[in-house]
Amino acid sequence: TNLISYLVNADLSPQDLLKLRTTRYLPAHNDKSTMFAPRELYLNNKELDVFPFVRFLQWPSLEGMSSAQRNFLIKLGVREVPPLSYVMSFLEEESAKERESRDETGLDLALQYLCSKLGPTGVFENEFGQYKNTKFLPCIRQNIESGEVVKEVQSPSGECVWQ
Repeated sequence: TNLISYLVNADLSPQDLLKLRTTRYLPAHNDKSTMFAPRELYLNNKELDVFPFVRFLQWPSLEGMSSAQRNFLIKLGVREVPPLSYVMSFLEEESAKERESRDETGLDLALQYLCSKLGPTGVFENEFGQYKNTKFLPCIRQNIESGEVVKEVQSPSGECVWQ
C-alpha cells in the first residue's frame, strides 16, 4: 500500500508506467507463492471468490483504498472483472464433472455471476453470443411416456429446464 500511495503521486514517464504494468512486484492475497504483474491480479470482490483462477491483490481492505489508488491500480492493469472466456471455461469444466465431484454451490454462484453480467448494461453482453452453443447449463429432461429422467448439460441454445 505504501508503494502504491507513493506511485500515485509520482511523476511517472510512459516507460515507467510500462515497466509497472509488466513487472511482477505485487503480492496476491490468496497466493503467497510469488509476486504478480498487475494484469494477473484482481481487486478484492466477494463475487469473484467462486473462481479458482482469480488471485486478489493483497490489500488491507477495499475501504482503505482511496479512489486515486484504485484508479491507478486499474490503469496499471489490475482487473475488476475476469474475462468472459475464463468464466465460461470454469463453467464448462465444472458442468462437465460428474454430479458427485461437482461443486454445485460454486457452479450456482458462477452462473449467478454470469447472469448478473449479461443484459443491456452487462459487461459480457456484447461477447456472450459466441458461447450460445457452449454446454454449461445443468439441465433435467423427462421423457413423458416412460418417465425416464435424464440429467445433462446443455447450451443456451439447447432445450433445457433449469433445476
